[in-house]
Amino acid sequence: WPHIDRLGESAAGRANLSGIFGLCTPLGAERVGALKSALLNVWDTLAMGNYPYPSNYLVFQQTQDPSVLLPAWPMRAACRFFRGVDLSD
Repeated sequence: WPHIDRLGESAAGRANLSGIFGLCTPLGAERVGALKSALLNVWDTLAMGNYPYPSNYLVFQQTQDPSVLLPAWPMRAACRFFRGVDLSD
């Protein structure tokens, strides 16, 4: 979290975070904490649903759509998107 906090201190850093996470609107200084909370929720959900097969165990309660599935090993699937991301300030 300290890296996100540091990036959140400047407009350029927040723009970088907005791009990394594909946010629909630019991240404002007042929303950095909300971004961290959302990310924590994502990682918690992925970890709890980290099964070797696709599952809607945790997402059905949010979507009410049985066709929405987490992929097999969702933590691995999510981490693939961060390969090669430059985390330097």
